[in-house]
Amino acid sequence: MKKIKEFFAGLSKKQKITYISLVVIAFLLTESILLWAVTDPAMKGLFEWVNYVRTLVYLICLIGIIFPVIAGIIIIISQNMNPSKKPFKSLMVLAVFSLIIPIGFYGYTISIPAQRSGDKPPQLLLVSGSGLNGVPNIAVNFWTEDRTISGINWGPTPSMGTKSDELTKTHIHSFLLDDLLPNVTYFYQINDVGQIYNFTTMPDIVNTYKFMTSSDPHFGASNANRTATNKILDQLADPVNGYQSFYMLGDMVEYGFMDVQYKEACDTFSPETSHIPFRPVIGNHDIMLGGSTFWEDYFSPDVVEDAPRDYFHVEVNGIHIFVLDL
Repeated sequence: MKKIKEFFAGLSKKQKITYISLVVIAFLLTESILLWAVTDPAMKGLFEWVNYVRTLVYLICLIGIIFPVIAGIIIIISQNMNPSKKPFKSLMVLAVFSLIIPIGFYGYTISIPAQRSGDKPPQLLLVSGSGLNGVPNIAVNFWTEDRTISGINWGPTPSMGTKSDELTKTHIHSFLLDDLLPNVTYFYQINDVGQIYNFTTMPDIVNTYKFMTSSDPHFGASNANRTATNKILDQLADPVNGYQSFYMLGDMVEYGFMDVQYKEACDTFSPETSHIPFRPVIGNHDIMLGGSTFWEDYFSPDVVEDAPRDYFHVEVNGIHIFVLDL
């Protein structure tokens, strides 16, 4: 400690403030990663349950502690070898280098929402509530890599007839299909080109509602069971089963910060969920490192103001469905 005190005594006030500030900031930023890992809903479960995630966080935090220790060792060695020579430049390089890990980590996190992997096909999303005629309103959601002005044509006959068009260019496209009637097949087409989709609303039978639930497909995980996911979607699509809607209870993807996994999920689900009303709830894997931006763009009915991502309520024929993120 004496050597370190002698070293700092020989520095100018400006040098002391500069060096100490850099070391303290680097330490606090690095250790804040541990705080984030144990408090963030997306990371807390992974930190507690997944060994390699916990080890990685501990290593990063250890690096934050080691840098000041290395700085102390450099000072002691330099004072022993040549007390008149101050290794200030070496310590500054060390201090700046110690900032690279936390700044790089947080910088990457901030940039994640901009890292997209292509267009996302349409999903029919159930909107909270019961709708005007006892049939919940439905939103048609899709996302385009380029900002575009899109429109939708929809109605209860193949000729459709009700048109809605956006006013400005956007990536997120969400159209509300409202005032739906029970037990009616509706048709819709995007931008008056390509596939004409259809879906059938729930029949008006009191206390009757047939729906499917599933969870945790974890698209992108090495151990994800794609065969099981495809069988579930086949059951959903089979008209013999007569499912009227589908609820997906979290962890759509393995790593929420990887949009390529959301792309795979959207492409896999859309052939069924563009015809059968669908509503997922977000999971801790889905929101990891900014993944909530992807999830909200693809699976939140944006046409509804303040549409919640963590909970919602749907009423069909007197039956109340509450979906909660616990």
